[in-house]
Amino acid sequence: MDTNGQDGRKVAALFVRRDSVYKKIPGVDCYDIDRDARTFPGGMPIVAHPPCRTWGKYRHRAKAPDGEHELAIWAVKQVCKWGGVLEHPIGSKIYFPMIVTGKHVYLYKINQSWFGHLALKPTLIYIVSKEKISAKITPKIIAVSSYNDNDNNKIRKLESLSHKQREETPIKFAEFLVSIARHC
Repeated sequence: MDTNGQDGRKVAALFVRRDSVYKKIPGVDCYDIDRDARTFPGGMPIVAHPPCRTWGKYRHRAKAPDGEHELAIWAVKQVCKWGGVLEHPIGSKIYFPMIVTGKHVYLYKINQSWFGHLALKPTLIYIVSKEKISAKITPKIIAVSSYNDNDNNKIRKLESLSHKQREETPIKFAEFLVSIARHC
């Protein structure tokens, strides 16, 4: 495998943790809190994990720094411009434009437990691509969904996990999102 990843297409991962699993995936240019996603120059598809605490179902309890709320809006605009995928929790109040001129747009509901998260973690993935890609990813979603759905005794409540456990992206989920972005 070359340094740009499986198919030579580099991808940017925006708003990742300092200890992110994305840093282990070849061909992924990571932007954590130190690097600041807003410095991303563009030119490649992205995987975006913008802060969700002011958009999700617990937004009434959010104690976010000034300017954090706008980062999700900025990330949606980047996905619309460069292509890629953005993930946010089910129930997020962020607006996902369903028409992006000259591009295909998809919105899927998935559970991160399908990819090994300790909690069910219902998630929306918003995809913008120059090419039609639904046939390429739908079978993967269906295949992955069956492996953990019947394992509910292992699924824990999100609230019972530590902050780090809640935030962590399972490696299989990160690889899945990167593969989608590489097709965008």
